[in-house]
Amino acid sequence: MVRITNKDIGRMEHLLLPEGCRFNDEHREFIRCIESRDVVACPGSGKTTALLAKILILASKMPFMDNRSLCVLTHTNVAIDLIKSKLWTNAEHLFRYPNFFGTIQAFTNKFLAIPAYIERYGNRWTFMGEDIYREKAEIFFNSNSLNNNKYISSLVKNKLKWKNSSEQKRIKIDFFINLDFEFSDNYISYRRGDTKTRKKILDGGNPSKNYSSIHSAKQGLLESGYLRFSDTFSLAKWYLDKWPIIKESMKQRFAFLLVDEAQDTDKEQLEILNSLFYSDQIITQYLGDPNQAIYRGFVYEDVFWNPKENPITFSDSKRFGKTITKAIEKIRVDTQISLKANIDINSVQPYILTYTEKPTDKKVLKAFAELIRKEKLNQNELIKDPIFKAVGWVGKDKTEEDKLCIRSYFRKYRKSIKNRKQNFSNLISYLYKPVSYDLKNEGAKIYRDAILRGIVRALGLGKVNHPKSNRPFTPQTFVQWMREDKESTYRKFLIKLSEWILKLHRGEKTAVQIKYEIASLIRKEQGIQHTDKLNHFLNDNEPEFLQEEQESSNIFKTDDGISIEVGTVHSVKGETHTATLYLETFYYDIDSKRLLPFLKGEYPQRESKLARHKENLKIAHVAFSRPTHLLVFACNEKNIKGHEKDLGKNGWTILKVE
Repeated sequence: MVRITNKDIGRMEHLLLPEGCRFNDEHREFIRCIESRDVVACPGSGKTTALLAKILILASKMPFMDNRSLCVLTHTNVAIDLIKSKLWTNAEHLFRYPNFFGTIQAFTNKFLAIPAYIERYGNRWTFMGEDIYREKAEIFFNSNSLNNNKYISSLVKNKLKWKNSSEQKRIKIDFFINLDFEFSDNYISYRRGDTKTRKKILDGGNPSKNYSSIHSAKQGLLESGYLRFSDTFSLAKWYLDKWPIIKESMKQRFAFLLVDEAQDTDKEQLEILNSLFYSDQIITQYLGDPNQAIYRGFVYEDVFWNPKENPITFSDSKRFGKTITKAIEKIRVDTQISLKANIDINSVQPYILTYTEKPTDKKVLKAFAELIRKEKLNQNELIKDPIFKAVGWVGKDKTEEDKLCIRSYFRKYRKSIKNRKQNFSNLISYLYKPVSYDLKNEGAKIYRDAILRGIVRALGLGKVNHPKSNRPFTPQTFVQWMREDKESTYRKFLIKLSEWILKLHRGEKTAVQIKYEIASLIRKEQGIQHTDKLNHFLNDNEPEFLQEEQESSNIFKTDDGISIEVGTVHSVKGETHTATLYLETFYYDIDSKRLLPFLKGEYPQRESKLARHKENLKIAHVAFSRPTHLLVFACNEKNIKGHEKDLGKNGWTILKVE
């Protein structure tokens, strides 16, 4: 079995940590641990760096004695990019067979969902992605006359009130899109994907009169190869139930399973992972913080991931000092998880900004900027590239309903700004620098994906299909075809693709220059038809939504250069900020009404067990644990009236927005 030594850990300290820094005892215990044991980590505890060290040490000791390998799963591509950026030659094979390093989604697709689709529908040419799925779903929705379907209307009737016909149709389409498959061998049932309970509403084994038209549309999408990401987990579950022998193949292939940000693993994902890897022969280690369990679009009362008995704890926060630690100590569901301050960070006293009646546009953000100036966080020589963000729970526009949302504080805010458009009418639009949020979460991959989407879009306009399936290329099938059928050209293409990515990111070449290089290659492609649409696509130099891509309308800027990015709490999960402002919003009630006793340093047992309170504590904990230096909470002054003294005792400074 693998043995990890102090010498191994010392090498990682030299590679990964600032000069003179060392891993603490908790980190060392985890890095050495070669048994199935989980890690419960407080915010900013250095979890990712410790995981990175362990992965690189294991990679340096491969192949293992039994020739088994390493499986590392994440929820985003950030960790993948991080490891690649720290790579040295001894770890290059980490990303090659028989190892697997990637997202849970990519793992599920590769080992379960794609084989399931091939077996069930006879081909592997799938189009996966939310944008293209929505585009095709509307076609099937209309062709099956589902806008007039009374059953769908009855299920979303509360959302249809006071809406015009086009808004009502959009709501119904959203409902249709979010229906989740439940596969059996002989039929398909459907669950609601737009609610936490995911209740089954259409039983394929006992079909009602409502079943036929809805099933016809959803099945038509599926058979045509159009899938949402959630569809892959439904297919994976069916495939795993049908072929339990797959579990044996996992035992033979993988010696270790490491899962990062385990609290973000939802019920379906955990069921699949536990089914595949539950074995004495595989060492499984999940790392996460149950207090930060907020899932894709939902916050659940309970956490799906429950750490194994006797977990290793990371209790020292590297992120913030004593003042922030004291303020957030009770703003969490599980107060048993240790949370110690970083004595080397001089965090300032947290503030509560209060306003009367309703927050006016930008006024709270201006007050936040003034606090940043007061504490000199924008001019501190010790803080390199300071980050200031304002976040709230509810990003959806609720202003017409007179309910607090992020737009109540910043009228320009648009929740959809973070979702990059997938399809453009010209090639150049694929080549402009993404917004900083995308780069931070996706890294170079976002350039690669955009360029490949532009290329396959051009091939489609030029009537070039996959020679075997005679179907339009997707980025995945294009790369696979190049690799399998045009090997010599494929290697040259990869080199060229890397050059384009690097030069775009560094600004060494403009989007126009790169566009001409790509267009030149496309025009030389054998069999391409030079249609008017293709020529316009390649020649047009007017980018779409350039203003949104380069200057996000979700950024509030002051005259003296302070930039505050505005977004949802979900959007900043895992980030570290210099200063964070949490904006009170309305989700079944106002934040401060639920959080007040916890803000005062109390922990009332009854409230701590209520579903909405638990949800709010998780959201607030994620937001409150982002900053290194300054934490600010904005709320209506009437919601804390009479409690100012107790809030002050717990370290909060109350400041009225004038």
